[in-house]
Amino acid sequence: LNSMCTDAVGGQFYEFNAWMQMTDADGNPATNVDPNKEWWRNMSPILTINDRQYRDASTKEYLYTAEHRDLAAVVRPYNNHQWARVHGIFKMMTGSSRVWIELERAPDNVKFILDSAALTPLTCSRDSLVRNGNLETNDSLYWDTYGGDLVLEVLHGAGPNGGHALKSSSRNWYDQTQSQALNIDCVNAGD
Repeated sequence: LNSMCTDAVGGQFYEFNAWMQMTDADGNPATNVDPNKEWWRNMSPILTINDRQYRDASTKEYLYTAEHRDLAAVVRPYNNHQWARVHGIFKMMTGSSRVWIELERAPDNVKFILDSAALTPLTCSRDSLVRNGNLETNDSLYWDTYGGDLVLEVLHGAGPNGGHALKSSSRNWYDQTQSQALNIDCVNAGD
């Protein structure tokens, strides 16, 4: 990414969106991808942003500064025979001389086919800070998990008035649940 741009928009929310197919070495659908496992278990792709700063500007040597992991994840339901959507929102970092993104953390020997990747500004709506709250997209778009290996499942027809609902299971602690990063840039103190 052009770091002049990331500095100019640092601290603002961005949305990452891409489509991926994951295959084994023979080109068959990968059967060992599990988006319901935590990112550090290396079972499903996530978005990581790396940023570096010059240690010595005169020699242009880089100094590793940070890896921002789990900024986007596979949207559920996941079907290994179809294209998977990788999606997430996050605040852009500032002050880096070099910034790059990578999709990583799937099991070893899983091949990635990537299409339609985009990183765009996320607008804030004071009228609806929660996105996809009624599961109107029929998937977990904008939703993720917090607190462990949780299974997210879209239940069709299980919500009020026959709508969709988002179920979390395999909960082992009180704060393990569905979660969503909220863009609150348009909210002022006292609103």
